[in-house]
Amino acid sequence: MNYDNQPFENESIARELQAMREPVESERGLDKAVRAMQATPNAPKSKLNPWVLRLGSVGAAGLAIAAGISLTTPKAYASELKNIANQVQKYPRKYMKAYLFQGEAKPHMVTELWTDHNQEKFLQYLDGNLQVSTVGDGSLTYKYFSAMSGIPANALKDADVSEHFTVDTIESMLTSDFFKKRKILKQSGVMLNGKAYDYYDFANGYYRMWVDPVTMLPAQREIWNKGKELWERDVYEYPSTFPANTFDPPQIPGVPYYDYPAVRAQLETELAAAGSTVKVGGVTVTLKAIVHDMQSVTAFFTSDGDQGKFNDERRMPMPNVRFYTGNLSDTEFTLAKPAGLKNERMFLNAGTSLKNMETIKLGVWKKDKFLGYAEFPFKNVIEVPFLGNLVRRPVSGGVAMTASAGTVKNSSKGQRTKAGK
Repeated sequence: MNYDNQPFENESIARELQAMREPVESERGLDKAVRAMQATPNAPKSKLNPWVLRLGSVGAAGLAIAAGISLTTPKAYASELKNIANQVQKYPRKYMKAYLFQGEAKPHMVTELWTDHNQEKFLQYLDGNLQVSTVGDGSLTYKYFSAMSGIPANALKDADVSEHFTVDTIESMLTSDFFKKRKILKQSGVMLNGKAYDYYDFANGYYRMWVDPVTMLPAQREIWNKGKELWERDVYEYPSTFPANTFDPPQIPGVPYYDYPAVRAQLETELAAAGSTVKVGGVTVTLKAIVHDMQSVTAFFTSDGDQGKFNDERRMPMPNVRFYTGNLSDTEFTLAKPAGLKNERMFLNAGTSLKNMETIKLGVWKKDKFLGYAEFPFKNVIEVPFLGNLVRRPVSGGVAMTASAGTVKNSSKGQRTKAGK
């Protein structure tokens, strides 16, 4: 068995890390990290690439840049730039579309973002195809992920969190040490799409921004690689209203939204129930629940005995095992649980079928002595995309939604339960 390269439990993070290979704690935290990278063009070892920029900002066409009228330090424009940032914050409804150039003449749109108070909708594209969507209203969030790197397309519904995506126009520049030390060029009356704007050139063309002189709202922003090669373009709108269906989650045929709140409630109900009990060598083992996700099988149980050593496959023999992992920690498992709850988890090789599995075995020890197996029917299995998303309830400010548990059917073998239709 291979005990290295254990997969990430949060799918959105796992997908982004496949692209960035950098640690990050949350999807929105990744968005902030990317914007910080964009605002520091000469950061040591930083390399912006299309997968990084797809969470950035980008937009329209038809621009004209004339010779500069004033060239000064950021300090001289500090009040003016702050006023622009404040004006943007006053508008609750914003729309941004982002285009990636990468030095090519023809761009392609990579992201769209709508925000309206607590509502948000983020769409990410690759070659014109939807890759990721996040739609939230401060209470619930809906996420869709296209198929990628062996992970099939799937979607989820979960409790929303308090931190939301933001339409970044000038904020990242105002907080960047890089731009605080560089010159800013400003010119008024620069034409863009037939309208005159105030034009700002930051750090010899790294960032370029067009601002409406009347509303003080940015209309377009560009990011240039070393000031010489157009990398991305952002276009901004500030509508008074959005169409009624703007914040509806995308509906992808054959990909239902998995209802994590409902299945969490179901799991907590099963963990609180009496469970199924057997005795092995005088040790009592009570199976509470079985969860099967895309990567693994996990058994939750109580026992007055002991568990084997970390790499002992007798802890829970399974077919086609990739590697074993130890008990979930309290930070990984935040649901209500009975005292003394234990778990065994085995990661399986991709494509492993469990449809003919009739029983599940849990190894039983008394201290270091192996006593045998507690054997239970492999039924009433909870199917879930990612176990980590199921056993960690979102707690960072959103509404921790609850729902009644779905109906669980019983049969002699192989019956599974699945929510989210």
